[in-house]
This record gives sequence, structure tokens and C-alpha cells, in this order.
Amino acid sequence: MTEPRAAAAVMGANVRQLRGDHTSEELARCAQGWGLKWGTGRVSDLEAGRVAPTVPTIWALTLALEDLLGAEVPPAALFAGEGLVAIAGDEVELSMLRSVLSGDRPKRPMPAAGEDAGWWESVSGSWPPRLRDNVPGRWSRVKAAMTEADVRIGASLGLDRDRAAAEMAVLWGRPLSEQRDLLAEEGATAQRRGHLSRELKQQLRKAIDGDDQ
Repeated sequence: MTEPRAAAAVMGANVRQLRGDHTSEELARCAQGWGLKWGTGRVSDLEAGRVAPTVPTIWALTLALEDLLGAEVPPAALFAGEGLVAIAGDEVELSMLRSVLSGDRPKRPMPAAGEDAGWWESVSGSWPPRLRDNVPGRWSRVKAAMTEADVRIGASLGLDRDRAAAEMAVLWGRPLSEQRDLLAEEGATAQRRGHLSRELKQQLRKAIDGDDQ
């Protein structure tokens, strides 16, 4: 079975195809017109799958592409293709993701409140109290927004996706990649972004090490 792709990678590949012969500078200029403070470097990050597909990004990006192409670009067009995409720790068909973006009900990746009263205990039962007491909804939002880079950083610290999402939810209320982007100055270099990622990873490490003290 084909491994699921990250949603950011799917979006980036489709944007590159939609851009066609237009330059990344042209797309960046259109994106700026819809509130995205992007340059060509950010467009390159997007097309390489390094930009999280948040609602504000999808909203502005589809409008920017419409300006660039002079044609309608629905949000679902950013997720064209076949196969599986990783969403909130689940493996979802791309066709289902497009349906959700068009207004259909999503497949539920975990039980709704009342469906299984013990689901949170089954997820968090082995965690320290500081994580078990975290609001499950906050954890699930962070987990859904995690990129593959966030998952890899968690794995390098011995954390599975669930535990990494809980640690990030408690520390910042968002994935490490989003926290880094929040802290990065406009036009920050790749070196600066890498430095911020290392600092945030160290914060994660300290939080984990504190459980053993």
C-alpha cells in the first residue's frame, strides 16, 4: 500500500502544477495582495511541502491563484490527485479531503464526546498528569495541524505523534513548526528558522526531562 503523503506536500505539488509557466515572483505578488507576506522563498517553501495548509493559507492562496491564472480555483484544487493523505494521525483518501473542502462531513478520526467515554484515557493513560489533564480538544487540534517535520522532531525525542502533540499543546498551544513561524521575523533566513527550531526542540526536551526529576 502507498504511504500517505503529508497534506502540505500535496498542496505544494498542486500549487506548482497550477502555477504553470508563471514565476514564483508573480505568485508571491498575488499572495501579498491577499494578506500573505510572502516572497519567492516562501513560495519555494510552499511548493516543497514546508507550509502548513491552514485555513487562512488555503483561503488566501486560492484567491491569489485566481488572480494569477484569471480563472476560478476552488480550495479542493489544492488537493487534487489520488491516494492517501495524513490528516490528524488518520489516513484519508484525497477524494474525501476534497469532499470535505466542498462541504461534506469529514470522517471522524476519533470518537466524539459521549461515543466512548474512555477514549481519552486510552490515548493518554501512560502520560504524566500535566499532559493527561490537558483539554483533549486542544490536543486534537494541535495533532491535526502537525507537519511531518513536527512528527520527525517528536520521534527524535522518543515521542510518538500523540505524545508529541500533547507536549506541543501544553507548551505553545500549536505545533512546533507554527510556533517557529510565529517567532520568525519577516523574511527570516533558513538559518534563523533552523535556529528557532532547535531552541523549541530544546524546550520540548526540557519538558520531557522534567518528568524524571
